[in-house]
Amino acid sequence: MSETIEPLFDRVLVKRDKPPEKTSHGLISVSEDKSVIQRGVVAAAGPGDGDTKMAVAIGDIVMFGKFDGQEIKVNDEDGYLMLSQRELLAIIRTSEES
Repeated sequence: MSETIEPLFDRVLVKRDKPPEKTSHGLISVSEDKSVIQRGVVAAAGPGDGDTKMAVAIGDIVMFGKFDGQEIKVNDEDGYLMLSQRELLAIIRTSEES
């Protein structure tokens, strides 16, 4: 059975990017990513809350703090976070999008 998650209010469901498992030289990295700033792709976004307009949309690449949000499983798959829009630090735009 497939689940659909629809965030409420100003909540955002983000699929966390996995750190690369191999280095540019093809070596397997055994150390965990120690960066405090994380990034991921918006999988779903709520409608906003009163006067709060949603600044992100599905497919946006966003930055957030390593310890922000609540980890959840979606369809038995790890790597999703439920965050408040206020926990997002930035939207990452590529030069093609500008």
